[in-house]
Amino acid sequence: MDLPVELEIPLSSSDDDIHDNNTLLVSEKLQKVFLPYSVKEVMSYLEQYPKEYSSFSDVVNKEFIFPYSYYSKHTVVARFREAYSLIRDRESKSIIDAFKFAVDIMFNYELNPVIIAACKTQEELENYLSCLNRQKLDEFTAFEIKYEISPLKI
Repeated sequence: MDLPVELEIPLSSSDDDIHDNNTLLVSEKLQKVFLPYSVKEVMSYLEQYPKEYSSFSDVVNKEFIFPYSYYSKHTVVARFREAYSLIRDRESKSIIDAFKFAVDIMFNYELNPVIIAACKTQEELENYLSCLNRQKLDEFTAFEIKYEISPLKI
């Protein structure tokens, strides 16, 4: 399993450990989801909220690593929540636009809510959906997607 270095060991604040993570890792084994991020994004959190975050790793741990159950329980609700957040918070569109988009997305059972959370823009998500509909996910290049599945217990 090729985990990015920053996910395997605790991050220090040295410049050697700070780099982009372009991989979405959904780990049933660890019961965590590791969202992709850029250094620019993380530094933006540090600049905008200096009292809430003490280091690069603090931002990563609080904003880009989530419990697996946050997305796996009630997937319809999770798809709605993430789609609404994408449109309202990241795209800065109206509540009505966000609600309409989220309702359209929430019953797409082929779409993992984690993918929505990992997308930075509506265009990125629509590109993923286009690839999904054409069954050509290898053409989606915004970020790499890895699943780490727990073995079946018999």
